[in-house]
Amino acid sequence: MNSEEPKLLFLLAPIFVFCCCNLHAVAARHTITAGNPLTSNQPIVSENGDFELILPTPDDFYYARPAIWCMKYNLEVPVWSVYIDSTVVTTDDLQLSISDDGNLILLSKDGSLIWSTNVTSPAASNSTVAVLLDSGNLVLRDGLNSSNVLWQSFDHPSDTWLPGAPLGFDRSTGNHIFLTSFYVDPSYYSSLDVETVGSPQFVLQTNGSGEYDHSVQHLVVPTVIDIHQDSQRGTFTFHGRDGYTIIVLDGKWIYRHTCSENPSVGCFLQYYPFSSCVVRFYCGPFGICNATSMQCICPEGFLPTDPQSCEGGDCINGCRRVTPLSCKNESSSYRGYIFENLPDNPQSFPASDHEECESACTSNCSCTAYSFSFGCKLWHGDLIDSALCDHCSDGSPISIRTEIDSRRRNKHPERSLIGLSVGVVLGTATVLAVGLIVTWRCKKRSRTTDPIYSKSFRVFSYSDLKSATKNFSRKLGQGSFGSVFMGTLRDSTLVAVKKLQGLRQGEKQFRAEVITVGMIQHINIVRLLGFCAEGARRLLVYEFMTNGSLDSHLFSKTNSNTFLDWNQRYRIAIGIARGLAYLHEKCKDFIIHCDIKPENILLDEHLSPRIADFGMAKLFTRDGSRVLTTMRGTIGYLAPEWISGLAITHKADVYSFGMMLFEVISGRRNTERSEDGTYVYFPTWAAAKIHEGEVACLLDNKLKGEANSEELERACRVACWCIQELESSRPAMGLVVQMLEGVQEVNIPPIPTYLCNFVWDENGSNDTQCMLWHGDLIYSTQCGDCSDGSPISIRTKIDSWRRNKHPEQSLIGLTVGVVLGTATVLAIGLIVTRRCKKRSHTTDPIYSRSFRVFSYSNLTSATKNFSKKLDQGSFGSVFMGTLRDSTLVAVKKLQGLRQGEKQFRAEVITVGMIQHINIVRLLGFCAEGTRRLLVCEFMTNGSIDSHLFSKTNSNIFLGWNQRYRIAIGIARGLAYLHEKCKDFIMHCDIKPENILLDEKFCPRIADFGMAKLFTRDGSRVLTTMRRTIGYLGPEWISGLAITHKADVYSFGMMLFEIISGRRNTERSEDGTYVYFPTWAAAKIHEGEVSCLLDNKLKGEANSEELERACRGACWCIQELESSRPSMGLVVQMLEGVQEVNTPPIPTYLCNFVRDETGSINTQVYGHCLDDLMSDSFTE
Repeated sequence: MNSEEPKLLFLLAPIFVFCCCNLHAVAARHTITAGNPLTSNQPIVSENGDFELILPTPDDFYYARPAIWCMKYNLEVPVWSVYIDSTVVTTDDLQLSISDDGNLILLSKDGSLIWSTNVTSPAASNSTVAVLLDSGNLVLRDGLNSSNVLWQSFDHPSDTWLPGAPLGFDRSTGNHIFLTSFYVDPSYYSSLDVETVGSPQFVLQTNGSGEYDHSVQHLVVPTVIDIHQDSQRGTFTFHGRDGYTIIVLDGKWIYRHTCSENPSVGCFLQYYPFSSCVVRFYCGPFGICNATSMQCICPEGFLPTDPQSCEGGDCINGCRRVTPLSCKNESSSYRGYIFENLPDNPQSFPASDHEECESACTSNCSCTAYSFSFGCKLWHGDLIDSALCDHCSDGSPISIRTEIDSRRRNKHPERSLIGLSVGVVLGTATVLAVGLIVTWRCKKRSRTTDPIYSKSFRVFSYSDLKSATKNFSRKLGQGSFGSVFMGTLRDSTLVAVKKLQGLRQGEKQFRAEVITVGMIQHINIVRLLGFCAEGARRLLVYEFMTNGSLDSHLFSKTNSNTFLDWNQRYRIAIGIARGLAYLHEKCKDFIIHCDIKPENILLDEHLSPRIADFGMAKLFTRDGSRVLTTMRGTIGYLAPEWISGLAITHKADVYSFGMMLFEVISGRRNTERSEDGTYVYFPTWAAAKIHEGEVACLLDNKLKGEANSEELERACRVACWCIQELESSRPAMGLVVQMLEGVQEVNIPPIPTYLCNFVWDENGSNDTQCMLWHGDLIYSTQCGDCSDGSPISIRTKIDSWRRNKHPEQSLIGLTVGVVLGTATVLAIGLIVTRRCKKRSHTTDPIYSRSFRVFSYSNLTSATKNFSKKLDQGSFGSVFMGTLRDSTLVAVKKLQGLRQGEKQFRAEVITVGMIQHINIVRLLGFCAEGTRRLLVCEFMTNGSIDSHLFSKTNSNIFLGWNQRYRIAIGIARGLAYLHEKCKDFIMHCDIKPENILLDEKFCPRIADFGMAKLFTRDGSRVLTTMRRTIGYLGPEWISGLAITHKADVYSFGMMLFEIISGRRNTERSEDGTYVYFPTWAAAKIHEGEVSCLLDNKLKGEANSEELERACRGACWCIQELESSRPSMGLVVQMLEGVQEVNTPPIPTYLCNFVRDETGSINTQVYGHCLDDLMSDSFTE
């Protein structure tokens, strides 16, 4: 190259850059014409480049509909869209064009019409154009006369109100223009409208019912935007005062995006949530909505219009006066309240002071209330939409009129009884009153309709269950310990009610089921909704399973529509294995079911299996110990060691699963009666065939050979491994899951030797069989009408519980006359009081395993007046406490009523019913008034960040083995939340500060205050961007809808920190910020992972584990969600059962740079990051 060439390149470089930068502008267009339609290949862009109209492609998961996107200030949010049903219409090759009659139409790939502007005025197609204006308005107008607008998107908004767009009733056209939410379930929709009653009022509607909330006006109007009314059309428009503002209606939320023209300020987001108290007429006439409890109450001097609607204290049908108002001034009195806003339709009165205003109301017979705050206001008729404002400083005072006589007359109704009673009647009536009050309070305490309590299992009354089951008329099944009935609760929920029989045995099974399954939440374990324990009655209430038990599908010879194909059977087998693996390995309490068989596997509407019937379950410790327990269960599923009278472990469940897996494969009982009267033991033959490699003959004949050969062989081998004679030869259920999923190789198992000696003899009796095994174990069992199963029953003595059924009869025999009545009533009162106290303060383990409701005074005492602070967060503080039973707890005291209430409900609803060894357990909560406190188990070793990043405390150093076990534990906890928990939960705030360590350094995921419940249909949720920078997925920061892969991204970032012992973003000596994952990803790609290890470890780490962890972390932080693995796959990667390939370097990392000021310059993260860094985003 000569010396002139560099000069020439230097001169041409600016021209080249200018051409590249303007290439997009040259190619972009902002019109649609008849000959130039819009396709998915190229959008149309407004002239200023702030808006783009884009057609979706099949790869668009986030927003699969034609939409106008606002690109201004890098917002990248949809502001108008055409709704299409993606389940009916594919987004393949859509086309937006001008029709022959001049309309703008959307066509599918095959040319069928999906949507049209439906303009009725005639126009020629060659003279009509669609233009995207700089305001974001898509207009259809005459190409020859631009002022002739035929249609515009501003008149047909979706869920976003743009500056300059109209809202309200258009007098010129007669159309009503309002926002409608597009981000909601079809069964729930909302809209935002403007109503002109005096000053403009924003009206929220949910499912067509009107809602008012004056505080919504503060979000949308006074200080941030200016509202203008079009004098001709009557509609309203707005413009932002402090920058560019758009308002978005999203389901139960209203968002306001405001962007400043100053780049250093950027954009910020505010929101407003719906609540029950904003619903118009929610509490009915004179009903007052308590904004704290979201319940309707009656003012003093009023009673519920419909007392039955007040169950749980929520009187939603309004209130009526005890005594009608009279025109006598001396009979009127007023009760003062503070409301969030005054009720509608007041009448102004020219009064100079409070007394004159009250006098004006008293002198008017129809006046029902008055307020003297901003002038005198009087109300006539019913008060509507009243919301009580507890502990607020800016509420509006109001005085509601009542009658003095009505209050006095009804204050002590028992006085009339006292005046009529003498002697013994006086005492009897008093005790009866006390008993009734105690009973009422007791029932009221145990019944609540708040959703944060309904996630816990409930205590039902016997009368409720009797009514729900229609006097136990529809029997679903019969077992040795009782019967199961179908029922319907008051909220129309279908349930299965298990009515236990036999006091001693029933009590034992009752306690076993409540203690074990009561606090379990897993997608493959049936959920216990509640129980009844009145007197000797013991009933359990479960969720109802539509498709019954597995045995009815496998062994039924009459009902052809219950046939299960191979895919269904294989999924069922994996589901059962996952449920057992959770009980054995991942549940905090190590639970052995002890009775696994097809009858105890239920199938829901999707044929997903649920393990049921925990009446024989046992709790074990996790130290590898055994338990010697009475042999029970069903012959054919009992492990050899159990039948031999030896102590058992969880491997007894593995044996039962193997036997049942053979039945799932073959569609036949493991023991069947042959034509010659002998019993054929199927597993003996099956094990021999597996050893010979002839597994096809084991398949159910009804399947006609239609099964995946690899899955069949895998299942048969797994079943044979599970029924090995030696416990040590049987795999754990976690390994069984991996075998069935195909991630673990399954070798050919040996034939269990004990099977060769298994022989059944016929004794000629169908009722009683005597079976001998190993020569010294004899059973006598009553078979009744069964055809093949052999249940074991334990004999009990009937007289032992009948003798003392009515101990009070001895007291009755000693009482006479007046003493008889008084003593009886006193006894009833004492019994009721004792039962009520026992119910609320019991130490019975069947209650203590549910999360408790603590009083504020108890927690104040437990924490010594909140003196020992453990941590401080954005939503409150955490204190150490000691309960009365010496249990150490962590008490989280939430601050800020609205945000605290939201976090409180999120944590109780999500983590409240979860039991997993890697998730912190919620022990209880307090919800007194505005106080919100959460009580969790105390973690001895604090949070993991103090162990990773602390530079002062050397004794909290974590070795590599500890770090690797911690990483696997966190991954298992997240995999449970995402894939195995019955409620699909996304944590939304995974970071080292939210990972706690117990005394054995076992990790526990904590702080579920930002958690979200998802559906399992693959849908996404658009949620407010929140949490900590450095752990947020790119799609979340971009404002797109998210899935559980956002948690995967956070886990990947945290895994890098566990490996390196350094924050993912650190400030270097020269003042710049170094983003560690950028360098780490490059080193992983180069194969140099050893340099990523924490220097404090001094190179002491397993090289294979280190490379596996580094690669897994890099896969987790990929830019595209589809490239990130699920948490279940991450667990397999870290456990070494899944190969981990070298991941690509995430492209967005190359642009991630911070300067000394702390501002972030990145195309992906946008201008809002500075606000996030300063915690200016609120939810």
